[in-house]
Amino acid sequence: MKKAEITIGKVYAVKVSGKIAPVKVKNESPYGGWDCENMQTKRDVRVRGAARFREELHLMPGGRYATNLTPPKPTERVVGKKYGDLMHGERYESDRVVDARD
Repeated sequence: MKKAEITIGKVYAVKVSGKIAPVKVKNESPYGGWDCENMQTKRDVRVRGAARFREELHLMPGGRYATNLTPPKPTERVVGKKYGDLMHGERYESDRVVDARD
């Protein structure tokens, strides 16, 4: 992320000690970077660079954090065909078999 995209008071996915953790930005540090709180350990963390921020997180019911609030797209499901039923050069597309050579 970029420095201008980081807002005080929001929760972000941040790389801390080699792992991605939810971190709440408390304020901007006078020494550079941001003073934050790790939401998993409740410890204070200083994040020096904006490159460690991955994306904004949102609080979900049950106290968990999610990256976005949009529901996942439904996946395609192939009905009535098995992988072994396909002939060489054919592939799945929706619920029908399409010749890949076309």
